[in-house]
Amino acid sequence: MRSLHLVLGLGFIGLILGGRCYTDYKYDTGMFTDSERLDQRLLSLGNCQEWCDETPRCKGVVLSPVDWAVRECYLVATTHITARSGWESSSLTNCGLDYWSKNAGKYLSGYSAGTAKYDSLLKAQSECLKRSDCGGITYETSSRKFTLRTGIDLKDSSSSEISWIYNRFVLKIAPRSGGIRDKRISRLFWPNFAIPRNLTGYTLNYT
Repeated sequence: MRSLHLVLGLGFIGLILGGRCYTDYKYDTGMFTDSERLDQRLLSLGNCQEWCDETPRCKGVVLSPVDWAVRECYLVATTHITARSGWESSSLTNCGLDYWSKNAGKYLSGYSAGTAKYDSLLKAQSECLKRSDCGGITYETSSRKFTLRTGIDLKDSSSSEISWIYNRFVLKIAPRSGGIRDKRISRLFWPNFAIPRNLTGYTLNYT
């Protein structure tokens, strides 16, 4: 019974989070057929996925090369996006417990030590997870770079920046008589959930 409750609980966590999840942007992918193209317009990386969320039948997004003066976003009705030199793509995927949350119009303070600016979100995310001083990533509209930041508190951006924070979920089952509980989650699907939070999000812990 405990295992069943755990599985149901994880499902409800996904519902609480809301929204849809995407794969990381992949370099040198972006080929699709004309019949799979839904629409296109000039948009930034983050806004491209938001547009897909609002568009029926959209299953993926494709971005023109980073060296174009203005990047073009294509919405496609497939997750099967094949190789295309210089282009990038991202597809809908099942939401996992660990994920990068996107926060439009927000920035994180301070640069991480060492190289802190990257052309690719995927590369920036990979490097951030290797560093102890990296709290997240901010896309700078001025430099058009994905930057590694030390801050963990999201702040309002006056220049339409976008930030990503890595969220790690911890699911801890506490005794009915003790433990810190998130009442919202407990009330919805199981009274024995205690959800401790650390600086980067939640950590998985099942006891």
